[in-house]
Amino acid sequence: MRLGIRHRWGIHDANTPFAATSLRQGGVSPAPYDSLNLGHHVGDRLENVIENRRRFATDCGLNVERLVLAEQTHSTNVAVVSESDAGRGVFDPATAIPATDSLITNAYSLAIGVCVADCVPILVFDPINRAVAAIHAGRVGTYDGVIDSTFAAMGSTFGTNASDCAVIVGPSIGSASYEVSVGLAESFRERFGEKVADGRLLDLRVAVDVSLARRGIRLERITHIRECTVSFPHRYFSHRRDGDPTGRMLSVVYL
Repeated sequence: MRLGIRHRWGIHDANTPFAATSLRQGGVSPAPYDSLNLGHHVGDRLENVIENRRRFATDCGLNVERLVLAEQTHSTNVAVVSESDAGRGVFDPATAIPATDSLITNAYSLAIGVCVADCVPILVFDPINRAVAAIHAGRVGTYDGVIDSTFAAMGSTFGTNASDCAVIVGPSIGSASYEVSVGLAESFRERFGEKVADGRLLDLRVAVDVSLARRGIRLERITHIRECTVSFPHRYFSHRRDGDPTGRMLSVVYL
């Protein structure tokens, strides 16, 4: 049984990175985290989460000690990940990269990942400079510009030109399931255009697409996984559907 969705990049490159998003089956966690919960911060037993991470890493062809995770706080902070960071946040939450919602690296066989349960996971590949990014783009981070921060950091660190990049937008909450306040919907329309909200129904994917387009990402280089996390309870965790506590998926990428 595959424990995740293997993503395909929308470009012709023989050396594209491995990219995947976990599903919720195949782990050891009991309800309400059943069963492949990969988030340590939601109340599940840490030993369960570590075992689940081992299983998912193995399914991805990866040594779990080569994974790097951050303390996600809905910020626009970006961290450059290097070899010395291998294993951070995987076995001990205290070692996670603090207060960071975007990880970038050009280190080979070093996986970076973000935990989600409705928020948008975004994976980026720069085929020219051989660098990748993993972005946690929730409502707050998307609005505040975590995507802009990521491409700015990739540019200054690796020389990345956003128009060269390929992007995977993973499974997230769909607009039909995401009703927000009138004021919040209007704020998003002012920042991202009229199509981002239909009345009070907010479409985070539209906000992501607008942000990517503004950075010069070509539409044909964006691959969307359009399944709504709320609508598929046997495949995905969803904070909007289940509330607290519930588990988390993990989206990972590595060169």
